[in-house]
Amino acid sequence: MPRTHSRRRLGAIGVTALFLAAPAAALARSVVRGDWESVHGAAASFDVASSRGGGTVLQDVVVVVAFDKQYPKCNQTLQPASLPGQIKVSGSGKVAYDRRGGPPYPFSETLSGTITGASAHLTFREDVHNPTIFNTPPQCVTGNAHLTAAPGRRSAVRDGHWTGTASDGEAVSFSVGSGGREIVGQAPCHFAFIFGTWTMTSNTCKGTDHCSDFWAENMFISAPGTFGGTSGSSAQDNLLSVAGKFSGPAAVTGSWTDQAVSCQAQWTAAPG
Repeated sequence: MPRTHSRRRLGAIGVTALFLAAPAAALARSVVRGDWESVHGAAASFDVASSRGGGTVLQDVVVVVAFDKQYPKCNQTLQPASLPGQIKVSGSGKVAYDRRGGPPYPFSETLSGTITGASAHLTFREDVHNPTIFNTPPQCVTGNAHLTAAPGRRSAVRDGHWTGTASDGEAVSFSVGSGGREIVGQAPCHFAFIFGTWTMTSNTCKGTDHCSDFWAENMFISAPGTFGGTSGSSAQDNLLSVAGKFSGPAAVTGSWTDQAVSCQAQWTAAPG
């Protein structure tokens, strides 16, 4: 009996030694591929894929954040921040992304942390600086948005331009981006969601009737395929709200309420 017990222990030690001797790149390759969703902290979603060289990358990364309340001139509402391109994961599972851009407003975005197997611990931050001088204290910051993510199931939604019709006959339009993860601004007006018909005149967008209105900010699409936002309140008589639910890659229904002009309708839309 003692010999049998000794062999088992030696076997376990041998397996541990093999694991420690494995190349660090194996840790990155072991990361589960496919959709990942936030399970704690800031709402977020991204796709884990293999690079051409066999490494691991994050793509279609979207993190929902709001600028810190100490910056009153900045928009305080929760909005999706999308990170373009692919973000490389090191062989040890480290994520270190840093992007700077502008104009008109110089900004910096960082995403850092680790991802191994079926668990990710990440921190996102965005700073927006003075429009003329980058090396000044930021005018708007999100603070550090911490999140824990894991592999998840996400309703497939087709990227691109979507159009539809409301129950009152008005047109609706919006665009989907980041692998079906957000509603994004669209040319020429760059509003995220447009209700009614709009025209561009002398670099100004103008609605064609009293019900024409818009939702300006991008909106996060949740894993089950829902999105929406509300501003104002019925007490102020300027309630504006939009909501939608995707029922497949190419089908969505929703509602629109613009209490300021007494317009309320249900709508449907499809890619095109």
